[in-house]
Amino acid sequence: MGILLYLLATLAIVLLALSWGRQALWSLRLAMHYPPSTLPADLPSDSWPLVTVCVPLRGADPVLRDTLRGLCLQEYPHYEIRIIIDSEADSAWPIVREILAEFPQVKICTSILKERLETCSLKVSALLQVFKELDWQTGVVALIDADCVPPPHWLRELVRPFHAPRVAATSGVRWFHTDCRAWGSLVRGLWGMGAAAQMFSLDILWGGSMALRACVVRDPELRKHWAHCFVEDTSVVGFLQKRHLKLQILPRLTMINPESISLAGCYRFLRRQMVCMRLHHPAWQQVLRLTLLMAISPCLALIVALLGFVLGQDTFAWTMLGILLAFILAAGLPLVYIDGYFYYTAPKEKPLSTLHPKHIPVIPMTILLQLAAVLAACRIFEIDWRGIRYAIGADGSVRRLNDCPYTETPTVDRRSIV
Repeated sequence: MGILLYLLATLAIVLLALSWGRQALWSLRLAMHYPPSTLPADLPSDSWPLVTVCVPLRGADPVLRDTLRGLCLQEYPHYEIRIIIDSEADSAWPIVREILAEFPQVKICTSILKERLETCSLKVSALLQVFKELDWQTGVVALIDADCVPPPHWLRELVRPFHAPRVAATSGVRWFHTDCRAWGSLVRGLWGMGAAAQMFSLDILWGGSMALRACVVRDPELRKHWAHCFVEDTSVVGFLQKRHLKLQILPRLTMINPESISLAGCYRFLRRQMVCMRLHHPAWQQVLRLTLLMAISPCLALIVALLGFVLGQDTFAWTMLGILLAFILAAGLPLVYIDGYFYYTAPKEKPLSTLHPKHIPVIPMTILLQLAAVLAACRIFEIDWRGIRYAIGADGSVRRLNDCPYTETPTVDRRSIV
């Protein structure tokens, strides 16, 4: 029994190293970029390419007004904003008209989504509609989601890496930080920390704050590929890698998402993220294996420790628990450091919350919810996104099943919309 116990302990430590140890390295790698380093001297105005900012809208997100206002206040020499609204009856129209009246000096073009392809999501359809009408002078295309509020330097920092000739795509980092103590918000916040480290190390682009060279967007092969994709961000990574083009994740452009969410809404959100990874990203198998190992290895370590206590080997059991705790702390403390950086640098008028005792039970909850989302994504055949149902084929194909204007449910807090 003693030999078997030590063999199980060895296996547990190996699995912890392969999962939580790898996550720890990724977390540390990301944490090393905070606080952000000093930027090089700015370039002359004529050195910056013309940028077309694409904003697909379906419904009025809680911070939509701030998002559009932030886009209009960009410290960038020359850019235009293209807003594609889902329908004439969409609830985003009043806010868009308000912004148009407030910033008449900014070039903003609005249009309704007309080319509603059935083989991709409505968001991808909206972007393809803009790409088809892209100005020939446009050098870079920037994408932003309606739940992201860009700071004045957002566009400059997103475009700056394109001065290197091989860089074809850039992306910011998404970070969830809310003052809501609801379980769903806490789980998504903790999940987002780990996901940010994985995004940075695995080259996972995020369409909520992303830019592409216009020549890449104009490529007919990419447009044909996008016409059969659920999302635009993870689906472009393989395309760029096959052409030996570089993409760059920018921790400097970490976007704080302050929205709250229910636990059920959080699960739907995680499941959709995993579906996007499975369908499109080359690193899906790594994420799948990592999720399984991060769930299995702590359970095995706890079983080994429990057996140690039962057999009277208390020192051995406590050592096993100490090793488990060390791996968890190694993976989490760099992310806590990043979260603390945002807490201390947040504006006084918009303070962020501190750590709470509820974060301790949130750790196993997050692991279990992520595991459930990954397993569901492996065999899901239909998914809902903002009221539109999509069928997922066994071959990864996407087919839209219905079409209707977006309506918010009055009984649901709009901050929980996913």
